[in-house]
Amino acid sequence: MKMNSFFWGGLVLLIVFMMWVEYSLPRSFVWEPTFSRQDKQPFGCAVFDDMLSHSLPQGYEVTDETLYLLSLDEVPKRNILSISKRLDLTRTDFEALTELLEAGDHILLAASRFSGVLSDTFDLQASYDYLDYEELARQVLQRPSRDTLVWAEPFAGESFDFYSAFRGVDFTRYDSLFVPVVVPGEEQVDSAVRLASVIRAQIGEGELILMTMPLLFTNYGMLDRDNSDQIFRLLSLMGDRPFVRTEAYARNARENDTPLRYFLTHPPLRWGLYMSMLVLILFMIFTTRRRQRVIPVMKQPVNNRMEFTRLIGTLYFRRRDNAGLVRKKYIFFAEILRRVIQVDIEDESQYLQTADRIAGKTGIGTEKIVALLARLREIHTQEVKLTDAQMKQYIDEMNEIINHLYI
Repeated sequence: MKMNSFFWGGLVLLIVFMMWVEYSLPRSFVWEPTFSRQDKQPFGCAVFDDMLSHSLPQGYEVTDETLYLLSLDEVPKRNILSISKRLDLTRTDFEALTELLEAGDHILLAASRFSGVLSDTFDLQASYDYLDYEELARQVLQRPSRDTLVWAEPFAGESFDFYSAFRGVDFTRYDSLFVPVVVPGEEQVDSAVRLASVIRAQIGEGELILMTMPLLFTNYGMLDRDNSDQIFRLLSLMGDRPFVRTEAYARNARENDTPLRYFLTHPPLRWGLYMSMLVLILFMIFTTRRRQRVIPVMKQPVNNRMEFTRLIGTLYFRRRDNAGLVRKKYIFFAEILRRVIQVDIEDESQYLQTADRIAGKTGIGTEKIVALLARLREIHTQEVKLTDAQMKQYIDEMNEIINHLYI
């Protein structure tokens, strides 16, 4: 009984000591950009999103949808914002970007680096400068002199200061379609200047704005000095419309996030984790005092995959369930189309658009694809009987479309 009292007393003292140490430790900041709506660290966007949600009268929302998914929404003209460390659009997303601009949407893309089809199409080239986040933290603490940017238009001649680490790179070359909006302060502002931090272009009925300072839109950028005024000036270029910010292209910045980091950033979950580890350690200590049981000899598991495949094949063969085999193939076929070209053949509201998109990607006639999808949907939703020849025909036609996708 006396030993139990010492044990529980020591355990309580240990917990109290751990709580005191945790409370006494200084707060640490994570300077890695995430651009997440839930991140309250310096380079998250929690403050930025909260500020805009209360400041924009037409409405503001944050979504995970890509430009392609946004292009499918039947929404009137709006403003779209994307913030990321590196922007590398796929061909599908670039086509969606063009459709949105042609329809009259205004789009602002902020990234430290533009590459892929977007860079190739608009002939984008930027100066290289590695963004050192530790250097930025040092600048923040020591508060050195700041760099200057100058508005080329529409606030010509006006300037604003910011930390040099926010700037990163500048556009050194871009398509003649674009005009400079913000240029470095040390450069002369005239028609011959090509160096720019923000450029804009009128495309169709919409407008595309590209900038190389994504950190300006983070929590620290919003709260630092007069940055907020410049942020709202940039956003005012897009007009008074409903505003949407997509996080689909900022996911690469959060690849290093782990469940353990999520637990450690929330005090209740962190202490729950500490207590669980302590309980496990105590359990292992007391369990080692028990005598180990005899470990039984286990036979190596037998691989029965081939037998299972033969069993399923025999079952369908004996039942003559040709329609069932076509339904299984149809599910696999629909998943490949959804993953490769981002179309849903099960969505009847987009029936003709889906067939046109498959035809454009495979080169197969639209009428043939429409007829095939109609027959497959009938087989998938109704009880029908198929001969061996019909089953083979439907499977061959689906395989033909799949093979053309990878050519």
